[in-house]
Amino acid sequence: MFELTPGKLTSNSKKAVVMPTCEQEVTMAVKEARFYDPDLGRFLQVDPARESWSSYLYSLNNPVMGFDLNGKATIFIHGTWSNPKVFRNIRSTMLGLLNNHEGPQFRWSGGNTRAARSDAAWHLFQDILSLHASGDDINIVAHSHGGNVVFEASQLLEAHNTANGNNITINNVILIGTPIRDDYEPIISVMNTLNIVSNNIDVVQRNGGYDHNSDLATKMVLWLTPRSGDHGDALRTHPSANNIVLTTNEMGQYGVGIFDYVGAHSAPLHVPQMWLDLQNRLSIMP
Repeated sequence: MFELTPGKLTSNSKKAVVMPTCEQEVTMAVKEARFYDPDLGRFLQVDPARESWSSYLYSLNNPVMGFDLNGKATIFIHGTWSNPKVFRNIRSTMLGLLNNHEGPQFRWSGGNTRAARSDAAWHLFQDILSLHASGDDINIVAHSHGGNVVFEASQLLEAHNTANGNNITINNVILIGTPIRDDYEPIISVMNTLNIVSNNIDVVQRNGGYDHNSDLATKMVLWLTPRSGDHGDALRTHPSANNIVLTTNEMGQYGVGIFDYVGAHSAPLHVPQMWLDLQNRLSIMP
């Protein structure tokens, strides 16, 4: 009996390990996080993220559309009245920037209430614990109020660390158009990096507060639709974050007009080139 542990070897992915046995030599490629048997075309160890029905699969068994560089996971968190599909245009770009593959799909109700976000935060906290138990570094990309779900989850994570003497952290956090409010305070100590990306055209972000002092247009939208919940003043930046606020001219380069107040909120979800242009301004840990 012998145990294969790639993490203890110095070989890179282009080298191979030959294990002599009593009958034949077994050749296995060291693919950073796992051993791979080129004869079987299968990994011989589980994916640390274990996000598939079989933990031995690679990139959810879809190597054409996905990739898995290191067996670690990025969680995408949608915002209010939305769903995970909103990331479909930038998903692969963000995974490339973060050098990760996609973790378990995260879906919450998207309700525009504190209770809905608190429920989502609890489930995100549970996902973080599960992924950490598998040995993962965890990245999070969140849009709109999905960012406040992350903030509340960070509070739960800090409480868990304090109670159990742990030091579980989220490696990188990238928030897109998140309304920054004083009732959602991030715990920076459980985030290795916190990036908040916004633009100065987006009025949805600026009206995502809770004091009901939103602008007249926002009040009319809420009145004319069955949607309701929090609205009011909110900020674009947080003093403890790496804040990137795109100017009107910068947004114009990506086809967002100066009066496209609502479209500016979702535009970063549709333009992969924007993220390629921002990669040197983002604070990202390997």
